[in-house]
Amino acid sequence: MASQPLVERSAFADTTTKDFAGVTVSVRDDLTLASLAAAKGKREALVAAIQEKYGVTLPSTPVCVDGNGIALLWSGPDPWRAVAERTGCRD
Repeated sequence: MASQPLVERSAFADTTTKDFAGVTVSVRDDLTLASLAAAKGKREALVAAIQEKYGVTLPSTPVCVDGNGIALLWSGPDPWRAVAERTGCRD
């Protein structure tokens, strides 16, 4: 039996843009998402590192803030989500 190579493919590859009650849903394969959380006792170090690298303070309330090439979303007392345009490191 011949092996078939795995090919990178979005789970939404066959999805088309949809509009529902004023909300538009569309595929964005050009975004990178990451979850951030500080290790115990390292919250201030993470806040400082994000400020230095992206020029923005991690939010401490349910808001989204825009930094240098990144958006950071508060998702609880200490976790955040980072969203950025995908660049480099792709074949």
